[in-house]
Amino acid sequence: MVLDSELVERLREVLRESDLTTTTTGALRRRLEEDFGVDLSDKKTFVREQVDLLLSEFADKAEPEDAPA
Repeated sequence: MVLDSELVERLREVLRESDLTTTTTGALRRRLEEDFGVDLSDKKTFVREQVDLLLSEFADKAEPEDAPA
């Protein structure tokens, strides 16, 4: 069994090295399945939610801090 925290950390790594214009959540989930050697079909919603959160986090970090509002 893979912990959610392990999935999130690996997902963060995979997203950093992925082409975000062509990568799908399904492809990301399959990559995690390969990496951990487990079926994550029951984690589809969790993976999708985490991708959304991580992309939002990445976008926030990419914005200049002193940009006008």
